[in-house]
Amino acid sequence: MPQAPDFTLADQFGATFRTELNTILAALASQNSGSTAPTTTYPGMLWADTSSGQCVIRMRNVSDTGWLEIDQRPFGLGMTAIGTVASINAITETGWWRSLSSDAGNPPNTEGYRLMHITGGGTASATQIAIGETSGRVWSRNRVSGSWGSWAELLTGPLTTSQIAAAALRTSGEGFASLLDTEVVTAAWARAFGEWWAYESTPQTITSGSVLNLAHGLGARPTRVELKLRCTTAQAPYAVNDEVDAMISIAGPIYGATATADATNIEVRVGSGGVVAFTDTGTALVLTNTSWRIIVRARL
Repeated sequence: MPQAPDFTLADQFGATFRTELNTILAALASQNSGSTAPTTTYPGMLWADTSSGQCVIRMRNVSDTGWLEIDQRPFGLGMTAIGTVASINAITETGWWRSLSSDAGNPPNTEGYRLMHITGGGTASATQIAIGETSGRVWSRNRVSGSWGSWAELLTGPLTTSQIAAAALRTSGEGFASLLDTEVVTAAWARAFGEWWAYESTPQTITSGSVLNLAHGLGARPTRVELKLRCTTAQAPYAVNDEVDAMISIAGPIYGATATADATNIEVRVGSGGVVAFTDTGTALVLTNTSWRIIVRARL
């Protein structure tokens, strides 16, 4: 669309007047769209800047000395990528971008990236978060006083449950928590949403008088560990997939299971007699090891 040289109608006649008026109206209708700024400007004037191939809305400042960018797409969320660039070092506009594996400024891992660029306080200050298109690895870096810092790797692969929780907490007012700060993340998540287990083991075979050593991956000692016995073959009065608590009985052989945990592992010890549960009349029922599995759950 054309831009008007100014917005003042000269004293003129007929077709010339109409031509100038149509030019002004077209400029107003298109927000002064163009790849370069209008030559005549006014405080509060709008300009649809198309120089990047996209439509970026800018407003003239109150002193009519410069342009302010209006963020019509909050962080670009829910939008398609603004575009592909040859160097992500040169990005100045907040939003989602896509970089190719050959682009300058990419994180160290050679692949294409989905990139979020967040500008703050002018183009000299910004943050970039890059997600590898193939690996799912996540990187972050900051621009301070016009200079980009080094990339720091946040995640070495696709998001885990705990890391998704961290992202949710950042937007729920819990406060800034590092994606790697699992203890903060899982504890806050549990407070907000009730019982939530950060770790659940695969079904473990039960062997009388044995010790299971399970790596929980939480990064700190769990504050709560739960042991459940899951039925895999019906044993009256229990049906398949029923879960019961691991009980302790010391009548004769020792039955039951206990657990201890540190920052790395959960150790489960099974009694020499195996495991037990209650019958419908409240008496002890020795469970058949091969018909049950141990499930271990934990959270910080």
